Amino acid sequence: MVCIIKDKGGISVTKFSIIVPVYNVENYLEECLDSIVGQTYRNIEVICIDDGSTDNSGDILDKYALSDNRISVFHKSNGGYGHAVNAGIHRATGEYIGIVESDDYIAPDMFSKFARDIEAFDNDVDVVKYSYTRLNKDEKTYRKLFEESMCQKVISPKEYMNLFQVQCSVWSAVYRRQFLTDNHIKFLETPGASFQDMAFSFKVFCTAEKIVLSNDSIYFYRTNNLDSSVHSSQKALCVCDEIKEIDTYISELNLASPFVMNARYLFMYQSYWWNYYRIYGGMRYVFWQKMMKELETMISDPYFDNRYFTRKEWDKIQSILSDPEKYFNKDNPYFKTYFNEEPLNEYTMREQIYKEGLTQYFNDAHQFMIYGAGVYGKKVLEYMKKNNYEKKLTGFIVTDKINTPDTIEGISIYEICQLPDFALDHTIIVAVKSENQLEILRLLKKIGIKNVIRVDTAFISMMKESDLIKNL
Repeated sequence: MVCIIKDKGGISVTKFSIIVPVYNVENYLEECLDSIVGQTYRNIEVICIDDGSTDNSGDILDKYALSDNRISVFHKSNGGYGHAVNAGIHRATGEYIGIVESDDYIAPDMFSKFARDIEAFDNDVDVVKYSYTRLNKDEKTYRKLFEESMCQKVISPKEYMNLFQVQCSVWSAVYRRQFLTDNHIKFLETPGASFQDMAFSFKVFCTAEKIVLSNDSIYFYRTNNLDSSVHSSQKALCVCDEIKEIDTYISELNLASPFVMNARYLFMYQSYWWNYYRIYGGMRYVFWQKMMKELETMISDPYFDNRYFTRKEWDKIQSILSDPEKYFNKDNPYFKTYFNEEPLNEYTMREQIYKEGLTQYFNDAHQFMIYGAGVYGKKVLEYMKKNNYEKKLTGFIVTDKINTPDTIEGISIYEICQLPDFALDHTIIVAVKSENQLEILRLLKKIGIKNVIRVDTAFISMMKESDLIKNL
């Protein structure tokens, strides 16, 4: 039971802590703050976390704090959305916590409605969550999140597994602060604003026992802010980080059970398809490879029960896994040409570089990365060091960094899904066994790498002349 204070009339009043993470939103911030300080419900504290803004956002916050003693402002160096919200949660004193993103705004009675619902159910609910309205320039689109049968009553996620397929919207809800503390619920603190609401939402739903839902729209979510993470294809794989965070949470709290694991799979399936259609080009194919591994792991898990999926969803999963490349090709016809090439050399530089020309190419080319951090990759590194090319090497690339160090001899190792932008202008040396090269070469071509060399017979012969082939 939460602690309730009384207003002057003796009526129960729940205190809310409203966390506002702020980063370079000067064009929207005043509208956001006006909507908060203008709430019909007065018992609020507003915790604004300035996450290292470089525009006028910090000054705007300070101005509002001077005119309303319910507002507190904390300026800090940039740590990303998750770090900012966690900082706000740490400072909160209210019984319930809400989040308002600083480029959005809220309805005047948002927290009055939250308070009404909390007190209607004896001040003993973990979460109250509403639907919302999307803003795109002058267009407003209402987003209904829940089935009506789920609303205006106390429910448990265990009884409504479809909650795990509802679009994440952490800002259209309030959370009992003690519930968050007891269940160690925090945001993943990755850089920027990269969908950190996903893991947070899952943690909430998989541990909450009492939730109240409503399809009223009380939050106005802006999508026309070009700096919003939803528009960033550079963050194509951040969804995978959120799923890893979910797995870590399940493991550390020993939560694995048929309910939690199947909730995880429903959540992953919904989130991955949303992300798949959000991104495009070569990164969609990179993400597709990740998605296939997730589905394969899912169906092999003893906890997995396909009855939690609809018949249509389960049929789709089976169809995909029977031939993932065929499904992807059909769904992305502009990739068709990539699936019809057979020889390995088709993916490299078509014999432009022979044994006698490799040395000259190393002299002429500006920068390299090595795909492969095993025996072959290390031999290529030895060759480059022996011939004074090591300054041209900017990093190693691997398919998956599990059980892989962060560096080799001080040179960074990048997972392919987190490949930095500068790699597109590099020459990539594929240094793996020949039987593993074709899949990697296809992948590099799909993501837009134009200059690729593979460790073939000519390359091995060149290294042999440098006495580096003895143990290869």
